[in-house]
Amino acid sequence: MVVLALCALFTGASLLAAVLLHLSLGLTLAVVGAVAVVVAAAVVRTLPPRARTELRRRALAGAAGGIAGVALYDAVRLSLVAALHLHVRPLEALPLFGALIAGVVPHSPASWVIGTFYHYTNGVAFGVSYGIALGRRAWWWGIPWALGLEALMLMLYPGWLHIGAAVMEEFTLVSLCGHLAYGTGLGLGTTAVLRRNPSVLS
Repeated sequence: MVVLALCALFTGASLLAAVLLHLSLGLTLAVVGAVAVVVAAAVVRTLPPRARTELRRRALAGAAGGIAGVALYDAVRLSLVAALHLHVRPLEALPLFGALIAGVVPHSPASWVIGTFYHYTNGVAFGVSYGIALGRRAWWWGIPWALGLEALMLMLYPGWLHIGAAVMEEFTLVSLCGHLAYGTGLGLGTTAVLRRNPSVLS
């Protein structure tokens, strides 16, 4: 299950490689995604039928939790910025995702559409990975999972987005609150789905 959980992280791994190595995100998504699919397919073929059913159950629950989590993530960040009149722009990365993937001009309509789709795909993929690896644990495990993602973001985004010291405190506050919301939605959503669908391995 660990290998399959890692394979589900291919969207985040692709972004990390693209930013650090100055590559096309579209190219890294294609390459890393293809490798992840091949490895995952090889591992799944070795699993007995009951284990495959359990894998599907956890992955779907994690996807549902990821949808809930990423919706809360954006809602909390946007609400916080509006309520506190902050200067940081929570959605600034979305058109940059689109530009990195498709090679289009940043902040163009195409970059927004593609970047937004990637953003939500990323949130769901992280959820699938969580569901496979930790879905059967208590719901609050979603919070340390999300804080791990927060730590990676704080290492990557300030340099990539050229976030100055003047707004770094705001960025950290908004990002932290967003990830706490993501982890809560992810954990609760995944646990709720799994409880409605008993495990075939229990």
